Amino acid sequence: MSSDHSTGLLLGFQLELAFALVGRTSLDPLPLADELLTELCGERVRELDVGDMHVANRGPRHALFLASRERLQGIAHAREALTTGLATLSESCARVEGRLLPTGMHPWLSPERAQPWPHGGDHRDKALIKMAGQARHGWANHNRLRLSLPFADDKSFREIFACLRFASPLLPALAASSPFFEGRRGPAMNCRLAARRDFLDGAEMVPRAYQSRAAYQAEFLRPSQERIAGLDPRLRPEDVSGHLLHADFAAGLIHIDAFDVQECLDADLALCAFTAACTGWLMHQTGTARQPWPAARISELLDKSVLGAEHAVIRDRSYLELFHFPERGACRFDELLQYLIEEALVDDPAIQTCADTLRIMARASLATRMLRTLQASDEPFTWEELFNLYRK
Repeated sequence: MSSDHSTGLLLGFQLELAFALVGRTSLDPLPLADELLTELCGERVRELDVGDMHVANRGPRHALFLASRERLQGIAHAREALTTGLATLSESCARVEGRLLPTGMHPWLSPERAQPWPHGGDHRDKALIKMAGQARHGWANHNRLRLSLPFADDKSFREIFACLRFASPLLPALAASSPFFEGRRGPAMNCRLAARRDFLDGAEMVPRAYQSRAAYQAEFLRPSQERIAGLDPRLRPEDVSGHLLHADFAAGLIHIDAFDVQECLDADLALCAFTAACTGWLMHQTGTARQPWPAARISELLDKSVLGAEHAVIRDRSYLELFHFPERGACRFDELLQYLIEEALVDDPAIQTCADTLRIMARASLATRMLRTLQASDEPFTWEELFNLYRK
């Protein structure tokens, strides 16, 4: 059997990165995304195209999004397009005395102080805040990487979506980069996802398995639209859903929102490579995509991943068997990740392009590496300690 499982999924994928705009020397949230976009465009806009990339503000005034305009044809193409886009955006940040802060959450932001977009047209933001009752971290402090994988028809949608459900608990374990919450060690290694779930009133993160477009519309879209009608018609189904997977049938894409932004582009792209390779590998395993696991069973594993990242323990033997993990009663997420990266997926071309980075991430997530740096410090951490950590 071919070991190239990722190529088909990475021919025509899309990527979006969300950052906090912060002060160049203070790292405090800098509510000047509107001024930066004006500087780029020459007029007041909330989004615009810059070369092969799309730059936008959504949510609070300090938030910036960078997304691919066209379908990306592999990791190398993504690296080239995003490197150029990030360089352009960083130059514009410098002109407003700012910089981009990666990682999943700002470590000391108070959401009540986050400023909304002040120039009108912020109907969705207002509707989200109204729905949640107040401005909270799930709206004001939510820096995620969105990977969108392509599908062609009902059959490929069903198989890719099903395998992504099984892969989803692995993704926060590899991608956790938000262990801080208002200057303290937060309640999870991935505080961003925990805050997002809280913002959406404990919404389930793992969707059910859907067999077709019609099933997705009947079982997810229609109930979501009915809920929106009772809240605010300016919201979208994905706004009121905590799911980490959403299907866009018009574009032929499955959006994956399981990732914190990392410390560098190489790490962001490594997450894309791993997800495509792992999903493709699962699709080639006999019967994997047809196993009707309930969402609650996968959610139990995902909850552990969100809380403990790579240190969390997997005790579901059937889950380990999906990945042909060597016979054991239980293992930690980092052990399963290392097995996948160094054995099961090692020959996949996408994995090979990011192998060194993935080995580092599988052994210790960015959240773990950040906490190790502050292991001798008392909480709440001082501004200077966090400032120095994030400047590194």
